[in-house]
Amino acid sequence: MPVLIRTLGHGHIPPASQVFLRYIVACCAAILYFVLTKSKVVVKKHDIPLLFCVALFGYALVNLFYTWANLSTQIGTVLFIFNCSTVLGPLLGFLFLKEKINSIKIVAMTIGLLSLFFLFRPGPFVTWEQGALFAFISAIGSSFYVIGRKKLGNYDSKLILLTNTVVGVVTLGFIAILTESYFFTRSGIGSLTPSTWIVTILFGLDNFTAYLFMTKGYQLVSAGTGSMVMLSENILGVLFAFLFFAEVPTITTLIGGILILTASMLVILKSEKV
Repeated sequence: MPVLIRTLGHGHIPPASQVFLRYIVACCAAILYFVLTKSKVVVKKHDIPLLFCVALFGYALVNLFYTWANLSTQIGTVLFIFNCSTVLGPLLGFLFLKEKINSIKIVAMTIGLLSLFFLFRPGPFVTWEQGALFAFISAIGSSFYVIGRKKLGNYDSKLILLTNTVVGVVTLGFIAILTESYFFTRSGIGSLTPSTWIVTILFGLDNFTAYLFMTKGYQLVSAGTGSMVMLSENILGVLFAFLFFAEVPTITTLIGGILILTASMLVILKSEKV
C-alpha cells in the first residue's frame, strides 16, 4: 500500500481524491459480488449505528489517514506505528470483547513488537511530525474495525463490506470535493495518464479483496489471533519487494520476518475456537 500510495501521489492525485477513486472501484466490486452471490440486506435496527460507525471510522477514514501518513513521513515510521495496533490486538480483545489472554498470546505480542523494530527501523522521534499522528489515528481506526467486526457477530462479510464501501465513497467523495475541488477539472483528473488509472483500478480491487478476506477472517477467529496473524502481511511485502523490485532484504529484515512468523505460528497453533 505505501508504494502504491506514493505512486498515485507522484501521478498527481491528491490524498483524499486517490482514496475516493479507489473506493469507487472497491464499491463497484462489492456491489457486483453482493448481487452475484444473491445476498440480501438484513440488519437489525439496533445494529445499524455500530455498522455505520465501523464503516465510517474503521474503513472510510482509516485509509484516508493512512494515505496522509505515508505522504507525510517515512514509510518505515508509518508501518511501525500502524502495526503496533496489530500487536496489541490480543489486549484489545481482552479489554473490549472479554477474550482470554493467555501466556502464549503475551509471548506472541512481545515477539511481534520486537519484530517491528527489526523490520521497519522507525526514524528518530524528532522526524515523526504530523505523519506519525496520522498513522496513529489510522491505527486506532483499524483497531476499532476489528472490535466492531467482532461485535457484529455473524453478519455476512459481504454485507459489511458493501456498507463499508458505500459509506467510504460518500464520505471521501464529500471530503475530496470540499478540500481538493481543483483536482476535478480537465487539468486535474482529466490529465491522468492511462498507467495512473490502471494503478488506481488495481489498487481499488486490492482494497476490496483484502477487506473481504480480513472481514471474513475476523468472523472465524478471535480478535487477538486474527490481529497477530495479520502481521504476516509484512513478510509478504518483503517477499514481493524481492521478487518484483530485486530488493534484497537485510539481516535485520530477515530477523524481523522470522520473529513475525514465530509470533503468528504461536497464536495459530494455540488459538481458541470462536
